Amino acid sequence: MLGKFFYDLAKLVFAAMVLGGVVPLFTDSLKMEYGLLLGCGSFATTMFASIGYNIIKR
Repeated sequence: MLGKFFYDLAKLVFAAMVLGGVVPLFTDSLKMEYGLLLGCGSFATTMFASIGYNIIKR
């Protein structure tokens, strides 16, 4: 059950980063902060998914 929680958390972080990354494309305000946000979101998604995977495999 805890593993599924981390997978769901990874999905939520990924969805938030996709929505946050799409907005600058429509507003023509590409900045360094959006790239940093995308990088942190990708890292967090990967970490949550790997934690969930490791918990489920045990």
